[in-house]
This record gives sequence, C-alpha cells and structure tokens, in this order.
Amino acid sequence: MNRTKGFKQRFQKSFANSKGLTLVELLAVLAIMGLVAGIAIPSVHSTLAKAKVDICELNATQLEKMYESHLIANDLEHTDQLFVTFMKANLDDSTEDYRYFDGEVQCTIHPKDNTEKEGEVPYL
Repeated sequence: MNRTKGFKQRFQKSFANSKGLTLVELLAVLAIMGLVAGIAIPSVHSTLAKAKVDICELNATQLEKMYESHLIANDLEHTDQLFVTFMKANLDDSTEDYRYFDGEVQCTIHPKDNTEKEGEVPYL
C-alpha cells in the first residue's frame, strides 16, 4: 500500500511544475500516429478483403458438397434449373451469388482467376 502511495506522490511532484506539452511534441506524436495509421490501415483492408474471398470459397465448397449429395441421394442429373431450385430451398438471400459450372460451385462475386497457365511467368 505504501509503495503505490509513494509512486503517486512522486508522479504528482514530477508533473507539478510541468506546463504541458509543447507544439513540437504534439506534432511529433501526430506524425507518429499518422505513420502507424498509414501502415496499419492498408494491411487491415487487404486482410479483410482476403478473408471475404476465403469465406466465399469455403461457402462454395460447402455448397458444392451439399448439392452433389442432393443429386446422389435423389438420383438426379444436374440441370441449371435444378441448381437454382436447390439454392432457393437451402439459401434465402444469396441465390444469385453462386453458380454451378463445370462440375463445381463458383462464387460470382469473387471468381477464381484461372487465367495463368503452368510454367508461364505472369506479367508484372
């Protein structure tokens, strides 16, 4: 208990004669905060964008498994109308966000970029 009381008294004594921060000190603090924000905001934004794409891909994979299980369980062949009916029955709000193409469910908001061929160096 005495220890915290002594710290409080020393703290008050050290700042008793202080008149506050100078303009230069305030500007230095603001500059440092601006640098930190300039670094942090773009990295957080790119992390959030990547997370949205990853979630979309995981949802597409899960929908694909559900749809294929539905086809097998009911002994059906794929048609576009059947996929739309399946999506409306299982998802209420995002039926237009996914499509079934070449045997897989794909997100229409975040399409996969399959334009690069193996062995080619992408243009930078």
